[in-house]
Amino acid sequence: MGIVRRSGYTALLSYIGFFIGYGNMLWLFPYAFRPEEIGLIRLLLAVAALFATLFSLGGSQVAIKFFPYFSNTIQRRSAFFKFLCGLALAGVIIFTAVFAGLHNSIIGIYSRKSPLLIAYLWYLLPLTASLIFYGIIEAFVVVQSYPLIPTLLREIYTRALFTIVSLAFLAALISFSGFVGLVCFLYCIAPILLLFYARTKELVPFTGTVRDINRKEIREISQFGTFVFLGNAGAALLANIDSVVLSAYSGLASTGIYGIALFIAVIIEVPKRSLSQVLIPLVVQANKDHDVKILDVVYKKSSINQFLIGTVIFLVVWLNIDSIFSLIPHGDIYREGKWVVFLISLAKLFDMLTGINAEIIGTSRYYKKDLLFFWIISLVGICLNFYLIPLYGIIGAALAVLASTVLYNTTRFIFIAIVMKIQPFTKNTFIAVICTLLTYGVLSMIPPFQGVMINISLRTVFIVSIFGGLILGLHVSEDISQTFHKIVVRFYSHG
Repeated sequence: MGIVRRSGYTALLSYIGFFIGYGNMLWLFPYAFRPEEIGLIRLLLAVAALFATLFSLGGSQVAIKFFPYFSNTIQRRSAFFKFLCGLALAGVIIFTAVFAGLHNSIIGIYSRKSPLLIAYLWYLLPLTASLIFYGIIEAFVVVQSYPLIPTLLREIYTRALFTIVSLAFLAALISFSGFVGLVCFLYCIAPILLLFYARTKELVPFTGTVRDINRKEIREISQFGTFVFLGNAGAALLANIDSVVLSAYSGLASTGIYGIALFIAVIIEVPKRSLSQVLIPLVVQANKDHDVKILDVVYKKSSINQFLIGTVIFLVVWLNIDSIFSLIPHGDIYREGKWVVFLISLAKLFDMLTGINAEIIGTSRYYKKDLLFFWIISLVGICLNFYLIPLYGIIGAALAVLASTVLYNTTRFIFIAIVMKIQPFTKNTFIAVICTLLTYGVLSMIPPFQGVMINISLRTVFIVSIFGGLILGLHVSEDISQTFHKIVVRFYSHG
């Protein structure tokens, strides 16, 4: 199936974006902004993402789930896209009304610990609206197997604009309020750019009308969208509650420190994002055709490939963590987040190990039954944040993320195993874990080398050599072995 090769271009774009983001979050932001200003940026984006997930009204998942049923003619495809745009517009209108009603309450919650937020609250409106429209257009494009440009805009465009606008702030060309305003404006451009691309590829024709969707289909979409909305409410809260609660209890400075640590850790999950973009059309079609054999193959391949690539990144990050903090301006301030990196990294690795369980259930006929379990897990995660953050601050937030991720993925693993009779693990999963422990054991015994960059470089070479050698020698992943063989053949053929 060549999953690794097929996701290579999107993975490359994602990693370029993360390298830009690393430069921003680990050097440029700490150099240019105070911790509370970094915390404000983190909080605005987290809350906008939360609201966008809620008030998209399930539009992204509706696009993925129902596209195969509207792809047979240009007129039907156009009608479906217009329906999705109408859903996005309705979400923006509802969000604006709700936000206006909650404005004073939000001020009351954050005025004591995070007063800087109050002056920038209304920026949440354009940020949230842009994310709602972008998410729905992106889903409509990706489900047609065009993931590259959406990935380019999401991973590189947003991070590059932060670099440019931050440099303008450093050069005193704009104030901090000008920085926030310009970021919001550039975020609003992203869905317009994506729509323009989709039109050039004729992915979003405008010939049909919403009336081409019959009442039965509207009823099915509405029913699915309602359940997705309820699921998204829990997902959005679970994904962003850490920053929201931290800012209320500990202030924006703690949120800034947590944000830096979180960004170091989340690079581990880039392979999962890339693979998901490529696998979504396969999973959707397999669920539509009730092809459990294809789902089983994709499930197992996603698990082992995600875990192996994520493990290499985890080992590189954690075994170099002190050197990484040494490179960050004012690193002594942000070193407080060291164990946050470790705990969040473990959460991401566990998520990757359990494969694309969310995509499999979310596009299947079992999505309703999954909702109850997810809400229970979400409530547990939210309660953990409210309990652990006042006690342990940023470590409490990371512990809550780890516990919620393990519970969330274990529940889905059990559900799929019982209902669909498939699971993601093979004997190679056990071998991969042993290789991970062996590599970590060997590298942890090697003392640090003199010089930060020399230490990072040599340890990275050792990690890739030892772990990569074990994985290739034991043939743990067919896709990775084939990709490596192809690279070697090309290298020698050009040599």
